[in-house]
Amino acid sequence: AIGLTEKQAKSQGLNVETVKVNFSAQNFRAVATNKTDGFIKIVTLIDGTIIGATIVGASASDLISEFTLAIKNKMKTKDMSELIYVHPSFSEAIQNALEKIQGLSMI
Repeated sequence: AIGLTEKQAKSQGLNVETVKVNFSAQNFRAVATNKTDGFIKIVTLIDGTIIGATIVGASASDLISEFTLAIKNKMKTKDMSELIYVHPSFSEAIQNALEKIQGLSMI
């Protein structure tokens, strides 16, 4: 995990949104490698600024670095979702979560 959890943000009086996407939801790399246990959870301010993320599962330690960059640079979900996510890859779960929190996903 990096940044604030939902609980920490709310305890600081921040108005936040969260999204959680399981690796098993539309992540073809996870399915192909039979590593569907895991999830990505993103915590944002209402304006979409990313303030925290938790990743559990395969490649979590590789994926979390994207959120380190996003938090440090005060990126919004829209900014981060404009990055290119290779298919098939575990990083597609990040894209799925970003699209979901913006209301752009059917997952």
